[in-house]
Amino acid sequence: MIDLLKRTVLLLLALVLAIVSFAATFFNPWWLLLFVPSAALVALGLYDWFQKRWTLTRNFPIAARLRWLFYDLRPYLRAYIVEGDLEGKPYSFEARSLIHARARGETDTHPFGTEHDTAADEYHWLSHSYPTARRAFAWATNTPANRMTSRCSTSPR
Repeated sequence: MIDLLKRTVLLLLALVLAIVSFAATFFNPWWLLLFVPSAALVALGLYDWFQKRWTLTRNFPIAARLRWLFYDLRPYLRAYIVEGDLEGKPYSFEARSLIHARARGETDTHPFGTEHDTAADEYHWLSHSYPTARRAFAWATNTPANRMTSRCSTSPR
């Protein structure tokens, strides 16, 4: 029962606000300005609670819609958010986006480079440690290009 109250706290607050503001409209009609949005939130919360498409809105009416709103506003509010795309705890925004993309069956690759700092110490590069022989291809490096292609070419003339 306590868990249900925790999950529906915004719906219950909107319901109480709608009841109180409706009762107050009999004394002052300006309370309708508070009643209309709170009644709309109650209607949205009840719709979220009884719909079958999204479990997130069914379990957290109104709160899930706020989450989606801020998720959509995140790129626009980026200047005011301290956390970057790669610094989130326990998962970064990039990792969460990858998980959501894979869950939706979308492509999980991002073309045109990376946002990671590949010059950092944690990135290691593999290079050859065994030197090549100096005279292994001496005939290819000492001859002019036209003679080399005439000797090595396998294409018909």
